[in-house]
Amino acid sequence: MADYKISDLTAHPLTRLQGTDLLEVSYDDSGTFKSRKIAASKLRPYKVYCANLTQTSTNAPTADVFENTLSGTPTFSYDGVGVYNITLTGEWTADKVFILICNFGDNVVSASRVDSNIIKIETYDNTGAAVDAVLTDSSIEIRVYP
Repeated sequence: MADYKISDLTAHPLTRLQGTDLLEVSYDDSGTFKSRKIAASKLRPYKVYCANLTQTSTNAPTADVFENTLSGTPTFSYDGVGVYNITLTGEWTADKVFILICNFGDNVVSASRVDSNIIKIETYDNTGAAVDAVLTDSSIEIRVYP
């Protein structure tokens, strides 16, 4: 069997693997050619929500969503100065949620799981006072592990 570099292969037109798609992996096992099929869902076992968030005045944040493999679409709400909720009923499993959030500038942004339904985002200025309108294309990634 000839050796090929992955970079020499023609790309498949599929832009993103879905959970039920199969990826076939072929390999040489001590002179015996073998192949295995791997479900796309096994390549990344967690569900993910990835977006840029923007929030103005006393409005709920809006999301420019890059990827969402959660069980539904989360909703955003304004809960008070510098406090916003991301709600998706039953999605945020205890000890299985990992959240990455970042913001530009001197402001502080944090996110934490409240319960199985709500993730809370809080924003503060550089003095520690709660403030609105500091989320501007702020990146968030929420992973939910099985």
